[in-house]
Amino acid sequence: MQSTPELPDHHPVIAGYHIGEEMGRGPLGKIYRAHHEQSGQWAVLRGFARPDGVEEARWDAAKAQFHDLLSAHQSLPAHPAIQKILGFGEEEGLFWVASEFFEAKTLHYVLTEEGPQALAWAITLFRQVADAVDWAGLHGLCHTDLTPFNILMVRSPELAPGEIQVKVINFGLAHARRKFGSRYAAPEQMVGGEGDRRSDVYSVGVLLSEVLTGKPLIEGETANEIAAKVRSAPVPVFPNFWPAYVQNILTAMLARDPARRYDRVTQAIEDLAAKRNPSFSTDLADRADAIQGLAPREAVEKAREIERQVRQELNMGVTASEALPRGSAFVYGSFAPDTRIRLQEYEQSLSEQDLLEIRRRLTPIHVI
Repeated sequence: MQSTPELPDHHPVIAGYHIGEEMGRGPLGKIYRAHHEQSGQWAVLRGFARPDGVEEARWDAAKAQFHDLLSAHQSLPAHPAIQKILGFGEEEGLFWVASEFFEAKTLHYVLTEEGPQALAWAITLFRQVADAVDWAGLHGLCHTDLTPFNILMVRSPELAPGEIQVKVINFGLAHARRKFGSRYAAPEQMVGGEGDRRSDVYSVGVLLSEVLTGKPLIEGETANEIAAKVRSAPVPVFPNFWPAYVQNILTAMLARDPARRYDRVTQAIEDLAAKRNPSFSTDLADRADAIQGLAPREAVEKAREIERQVRQELNMGVTASEALPRGSAFVYGSFAPDTRIRLQEYEQSLSEQDLLEIRRRLTPIHVI
């Protein structure tokens, strides 16, 4: 959608809501505090008029999309970390949405004003985000536009010092926003896909990396540049001092292929909290297939031979019907020392860029 005119000043009351002060600006424009004259309930309200130059048929289609997505959001069973939709509709040429009111600061504010955060803080935050996103996904509504503006931390005197209470907002509204050029969108969304729960896994991986480093994972001067970088899904080079399990979890969350990511955000965050590697196959033959364009045939054949030796050593047989042990494909803690040496020798023949590409193309995660 094109940029939509914001709530006009000559509409002080919409659908019984008296418009108060401006609270800030979100991805879809200005946000106002509003008071429902009949119920006395406070709400967050935004209203949109048809953009100049947009045909009525296109505007009607956009409103229908808003209506369907907001209806899906409103029908979700209540969840403490999901902002409630109080009502929506159309009045005097405006499409309006009223949402649950609370005082909060955005994750964007934390990133820009407070800088990087500790892993323990990130786990506390993203556990609540994961619970909200997975809850909605289980009830048929994926967010697919998780950004620092859509994750809020409630300000309340009832919270203990250091306690975090999360609210995830813009379920529904975010779906109708054009995501091209968003550094938080998954690669499949940059080529026309709507995205699903695994797209939310990717977005949380981007956010998690940014929270821990204080820097955007993907940077660019223009939307086109950012979109191109997201589509190529570059493997981030994480700080060497990070524990291997943190790097492996993020690598799995940020896989280009959705099938190779975690199935749900909660799984990734719980692995992070438990300090364990993601559970996926370390099948060397699959990895060899993935890099045939990068490695010469003799390297591929060598990988297959190493795999046969590893399986024989572990009494697993020589077929690929059984996955190799749980753990990272690049942390060989479960293998005997001589086996680790053989694996490392194979990888030493590859360039650093090839290794990064291999890391990104790990075999699929097995959901427990």
